[in-house]
Amino acid sequence: MTIEQKTTFFELLVECGYKEIEVAYPAASDTDFNFVRGLIERNQVPDDVWIQVRSCSFPRSLLADEIYRF
Repeated sequence: MTIEQKTTFFELLVECGYKEIEVAYPAASDTDFNFVRGLIERNQVPDDVWIQVRSCSFPRSLLADEIYRF
Protein backbone atom coordinates (compact mmCIF):
# COMPACT_ATOMS: atom_id res chain seq x y z
CA MET A 1 0.00 0.00 0.00
CA THR A 2 1.10 3.57 -0.61
CA ILE A 3 1.35 6.18 2.12
CA GLU A 4 -1.84 7.79 0.81
CA GLN A 5 -3.72 4.47 0.98
CA LYS A 6 -2.42 3.78 4.49
CA THR A 7 -3.46 7.27 5.60
CA THR A 8 -6.96 6.83 4.17
CA PHE A 9 -7.31 3.48 5.92
CA PHE A 10 -6.04 4.96 9.21
CA GLU A 11 -8.56 7.80 8.97
CA LEU A 12 -11.34 5.27 8.31
CA LEU A 13 -10.38 3.26 11.42
CA VAL A 14 -10.40 6.44 13.51
CA GLU A 15 -13.79 7.41 12.05
CA CYS A 16 -15.12 3.94 12.96
CA GLY A 17 -14.12 4.55 16.58
CA TYR A 18 -11.05 2.37 17.02
CA LYS A 19 -8.90 3.59 19.92
CA GLU A 20 -5.88 1.30 19.53
CA ILE A 21 -4.49 0.91 16.03
CA GLU A 22 -1.43 -1.05 14.97
CA VAL A 23 -0.17 1.15 12.17
CA ALA A 24 3.00 -0.40 10.78
CA TYR A 25 6.29 -2.22 11.05
CA PRO A 26 8.58 0.79 10.38
CA ALA A 27 11.74 -1.30 10.09
CA ALA A 28 10.21 -3.23 7.19
CA SER A 29 10.26 -0.46 4.61
CA ASP A 30 10.73 3.23 3.97
CA THR A 31 7.03 3.45 3.17
CA ASP A 32 6.00 2.15 6.60
CA PHE A 33 8.58 4.35 8.33
CA ASN A 34 7.51 7.49 6.46
CA PHE A 35 3.82 6.72 7.01
CA VAL A 36 4.24 6.53 10.80
CA ARG A 37 6.51 9.55 10.86
CA GLY A 38 3.97 11.50 8.80
CA LEU A 39 1.10 10.62 11.14
CA ILE A 40 3.09 11.99 14.06
CA GLU A 41 4.57 15.07 12.35
CA ARG A 42 1.19 16.13 10.92
CA ASN A 43 -0.48 15.49 14.30
CA GLN A 44 -3.03 13.14 12.68
CA VAL A 45 -3.40 10.87 15.71
CA PRO A 46 -6.30 12.04 17.90
CA ASP A 47 -5.56 12.44 21.62
CA ASP A 48 -7.82 9.50 22.52
CA VAL A 49 -6.24 7.09 19.99
CA TRP A 50 -3.15 5.00 20.72
CA ILE A 51 -0.99 3.88 17.83
CA GLN A 52 1.20 0.81 18.02
CA VAL A 53 4.11 -0.25 15.84
CA ARG A 54 5.80 -3.60 15.54
CA SER A 55 9.50 -3.84 16.12
CA CYS A 56 12.16 -6.47 15.95
CA SER A 57 12.88 -8.10 19.32
CA PHE A 58 16.43 -9.16 18.54
CA PRO A 59 19.41 -7.60 16.75
CA ARG A 60 19.38 -7.77 12.97
CA SER A 61 22.84 -9.29 13.04
CA LEU A 62 21.39 -12.38 14.75
CA LEU A 63 18.71 -12.60 12.06
CA ALA A 64 21.33 -12.47 9.32
CA ASP A 65 23.40 -15.13 11.06
CA GLU A 66 20.36 -17.39 11.38
CA ILE A 67 19.41 -16.98 7.71
CA TYR A 68 22.89 -17.87 6.46
CA ARG A 69 23.42 -20.71 8.92
CA PHE A 70 21.54 -23.11 6.66
